[in-house]
Amino acid sequence: MRAYADFVVEYKLTVEFPNFQDKIYVRDGEELARWWIAQTNRPDTIFCANDEAAAGFITEIRRAKFSVLGDIAIIGFDNTEVANLLDFTTIHYPVDQQAENAFLILQNMLHSTDKTLIPLEYTLIERHTT
Repeated sequence: MRAYADFVVEYKLTVEFPNFQDKIYVRDGEELARWWIAQTNRPDTIFCANDEAAAGFITEIRRAKFSVLGDIAIIGFDNTEVANLLDFTTIHYPVDQQAENAFLILQNMLHSTDKTLIPLEYTLIERHTT
């Protein structure tokens, strides 16, 4: 969000874009799709906070007879089974290593240790929506 705000300021853009933070459910993706459909100047790509919201967006767009990829590109985040089933592009991140890091942070705090966190690597999983 900060990068987006900085970009708007740097390039002196006037952008009317609603706040879609904390939108993580299928119904939230459907809401985002209805907003997109109502626009006269539509964004050509949507990046959702997770795959569930992306699935809702894709489903609502298709109901309205728009073409994913033809009319809009969509990217999810999580690389869950729903992304595979609906064949959409997503970002994979190692949730197991993220959980391990959370444990290490707690362990370091509780025992005054300094165990090194695991570097997390994110991977773009390209499918048929970008």
